[in-house]
Amino acid sequence: MTEIVFLLILFLLSLLGNYGLLVVLRKKSILDKPNARSSHSVPTPHGGGIVVSGLAMISLGIILFYSHTSSALFFIFGSVIISGTLILALLSYFDDLYHVKFWLRLLIHIGVVALSVWILNPQGLLFQGLLPSRLDQILMLLIWVGFLNFYNFMDGIDGMSVVETLALCCAVVLLGHFVSPIADLRLAALSLAAILLGFAFWNWHPARLFLGDVGSIPLGYIMGGLMFYLALNGLWASALILPSYYYFDSGVTLMRRLLTGAPIFQAHRQHFYQQAVQGRASHGQIAAFIACANCALIALAILALLMPLMALAMAFCLNTALLICLRWIATTKQTI
Repeated sequence: MTEIVFLLILFLLSLLGNYGLLVVLRKKSILDKPNARSSHSVPTPHGGGIVVSGLAMISLGIILFYSHTSSALFFIFGSVIISGTLILALLSYFDDLYHVKFWLRLLIHIGVVALSVWILNPQGLLFQGLLPSRLDQILMLLIWVGFLNFYNFMDGIDGMSVVETLALCCAVVLLGHFVSPIADLRLAALSLAAILLGFAFWNWHPARLFLGDVGSIPLGYIMGGLMFYLALNGLWASALILPSYYYFDSGVTLMRRLLTGAPIFQAHRQHFYQQAVQGRASHGQIAAFIACANCALIALAILALLMPLMALAMAFCLNTALLICLRWIATTKQTI
């Protein structure tokens, strides 16, 4: 009962807090104005991540303070995530307002993640000793930095980040029933899900409030951290499968832009999900479509507990089919 009350309070704080923030942002005219690279057509307040990131840090702090049964690794993990989220949220807040130079943002992203990896994985055992420890740490750094930026890239239509975060949180809770060390993450994942549900009321299509970088970058860091925690506890295949759609869509889009000579760090709307919206599909339809695909990825992540290589192969096929389907929707201008 105590947990339910805690989650309900977080949901209400997110729901009401984002409403209050929405009023302030409108008064101060802090709006994301449509341009050639946008998927929206109406100036919309952005900065909902202030409430989302703030509540995420507060809730995790409360969980750490009152938890007496969690492992030492979870306490270290939680402390690292709170610190990293705070730094990235402050950086992204200033970026939303004043546009921090890309190289400086990337340098700070790398610094925060590198320190996180060094503290959480000092022995370089993420890949279970299959790689030299230094290479293990470098790969983890690249994967985590890439993921937090992909999370930002993929936050391009209404409800997209909500759908992805809820899927990853649900997966962590489910996996906790099969692997006991992951159970430490259960309440943290449920708390984040409650916060995102409160934000979803304002972000579902047609969105009245966007996350902004102050929300999408810290969320990418947190969710990357959750996947990192799964891998540290031996669930490396599940950790690769769960966020794989984001890697596929962002990775293939990045390669296409590289091959055509387009600036890879410039904002655009060439992701597969964005192209589908440019057809006749609505933001809500595509977000719901991705949610269904994520349900299949969750099932494969559970299968990976028994047959990791088979589950990885099936995830590859699923993501390939998903991109083809999104491309078909875009080119034929079909609704779902």
